[in-house]
Amino acid sequence: MNAPFALLPLSRTLKIMAFLSPFLSSSSVFAQTSVNGPVTIDGTTPLDSYRVGSNGVLTANGATTLQISTVTGAQLTLNGSQVSAATGTAVSLTGANALITGSQLTGGADGMGMGNNSAQLVGSTATVIGSTITATNRGVNAGSLANLTLERSAVTATGTNGRGVEMFDSTVKASDSTITGQQYGIRMRADPGVPSSNLLTLEGTRVEGVTDSALIVGTPTGAPATATIFVKNGSTLTGGNGKILELINGSTANMTVDNSQLLGDISADAGSTAGLVLQNNATLTGRLQNVASFSLASGGQWTMVENSQVGNVSMNGGSVRFGDAASFYTLSLASLSGSGTFMMDVDFGGAATDFLDITGNATGSHSLLIGSTGTDPLSDTSLHVVHAAAGDARFSLAGGAVDLGAWSYDLIKHGANDWYLDTATRTIARAHRLSWRCSIPHRLSGTES
Repeated sequence: MNAPFALLPLSRTLKIMAFLSPFLSSSSVFAQTSVNGPVTIDGTTPLDSYRVGSNGVLTANGATTLQISTVTGAQLTLNGSQVSAATGTAVSLTGANALITGSQLTGGADGMGMGNNSAQLVGSTATVIGSTITATNRGVNAGSLANLTLERSAVTATGTNGRGVEMFDSTVKASDSTITGQQYGIRMRADPGVPSSNLLTLEGTRVEGVTDSALIVGTPTGAPATATIFVKNGSTLTGGNGKILELINGSTANMTVDNSQLLGDISADAGSTAGLVLQNNATLTGRLQNVASFSLASGGQWTMVENSQVGNVSMNGGSVRFGDAASFYTLSLASLSGSGTFMMDVDFGGAATDFLDITGNATGSHSLLIGSTGTDPLSDTSLHVVHAAAGDARFSLAGGAVDLGAWSYDLIKHGANDWYLDTATRTIARAHRLSWRCSIPHRLSGTES
């Protein structure tokens, strides 16, 4: 991931903040300037706050200002500028457009608020490039119908309940950026008054909830939220509570992970519905709780860390790894389809094995890549590795029979839908057959003298 943003020189920032500190606590010190047409300010413009009207166009080049607010139709451009508010929000957009480049926004409550004109259903749009946004409560409050683009930028909320970005049925796309909240990295909520839902796209971006979840969908008491989430191209999610995605209060979210490696848990409460896709060599190591649908495609891999239950699973060139070789887990699926690989381990001597249990219908053709540990069994036993309640699924051993010591064990189907590694049909392992054959003396040809 590239360096996400470029800071202004620290010495300049400290000097500016030292100069502003006597004034920031009282907005009444400065009269608010109204902008109703094109206005350009710069580093020589006296310190002030601004309100940009519907026909206003405010451009700040290297300027330092107090809070800026807008109304529907306003245009705001910040280039290498600093906007600060000791209380409230540094930049407040209401159905307005903003382009913020190489700038710093510092808010006592929120760094940037993106509201809408509810009567006209017009949301705010902001593009933030190479900038930093810092606040106590929310770095960015992306209200309903808002459209936020972050490029090479950092958004931080430092308060105990801080959310890096809060979304209310809005659209957020972040690339090569960092989003950090002291509580949640990003919280997605519902606004029942608008015909929209949350859409989040992360490209090469790091999201962290320092004490809680990286991403959370829903609130304890609000309306159930809906979200579509894309985590792409080296993005990472970190939750202080171990959860990278959490759904609460009857919310719904579908997350697609593409070419990214994630470590952490995905959790949905009893009333919520989670869907997950791992594709394009994406990996996830962690727990899945109440995940209703799960797709693993084009090299996507999930590594289990405990016994797990998942809903409907579709395989299209993906794989599931049953943890490390020393642990033996059971994976229960509501259904299974497609074609994929299950990476399992067995211990013949200890009669221990990973186990795949499909409680519903199983279809498709799947491979079992089974590693063996421990010692040869003392007696003829069979290890049950797969059960399906119904369906015509086919299972085979990837790479042929499982070798342990001097013996090889094959996969045998018993009954309608049960598969076993069967010691009764064991044969000498290929490596030992070759060794045995090589040890037999060869008769020399030719005439003896």
